[in-house]
Amino acid sequence: MTAVADCTEKICDDDCGYAPTNTSTPWRNPDSGNAGQITPIETYQAKSGKYCREYRQTVWVGGKEQQAYGTACRQPDGSWKIIR
Repeated sequence: MTAVADCTEKICDDDCGYAPTNTSTPWRNPDSGNAGQITPIETYQAKSGKYCREYRQTVWVGGKEQQAYGTACRQPDGSWKIIR
């Protein structure tokens, strides 16, 4: 697992569905020491009917900043699955 992907699935479950658009939520992984923030940047309903959110994530690993972008969609059980 890459550092940028380090917690992204759990972070999305916690924050993708609840944080307002363009509001950053900080996170820290106590096991790896990696930290960052995730920011939902767009919410939409996909053709499948699922609600999805595009997000931007900034991760700091060893003092270096990395950027990642992705999309997560809400699953029938209420969890979020990263699709891109």
